[in-house]
Amino acid sequence: MSHDDHQKAERLAHPRRRAEYVWGRALLRQLLEKATGLPADIHVISTTDEGKPVCRGGPGVSISHAKGIVASAVALTGDVGIDVEFTDSNRDTKSLATRFFSVGENEWLDTQPANRFYALWVLTEASLKVIGTGLAGGLDRLQCRLEPPSIETAPGFPVACR
Repeated sequence: MSHDDHQKAERLAHPRRRAEYVWGRALLRQLLEKATGLPADIHVISTTDEGKPVCRGGPGVSISHAKGIVASAVALTGDVGIDVEFTDSNRDTKSLATRFFSVGENEWLDTQPANRFYALWVLTEASLKVIGTGLAGGLDRLQCRLEPPSIETAPGFPVACR
């Protein structure tokens, strides 16, 4: 990890969050080395104002973490988004869906087993990571479908993937 990565990790108060950050950066560097053939420490990873990791002058990158699990992705061409999420029987997914998903997405979820919420959430968050906005920047401007697979964006909103 870079000096900046170590400094940022030390500023994170929660031990699990700090560990996820360290493992995410380490995993990402390993993937970058394997994908590019260049040493892991040569890659300069920064973060946009929205929190999207960027490999300066390199491939598209993405990192996700949840409950101690870390996932990273590298795309040699274009951008990439990755997300991981765990099901939680105590989570009120209906309220979350009503709050964050479109009417169409909610209507579809009403016909599905409860755990399909998580598949839709992961697809949506990964798509927003490709764009670089994160959840705060576009949930109301993106509509995802699992069956048939599709991602629709509002006019003027960047296209995540096709």
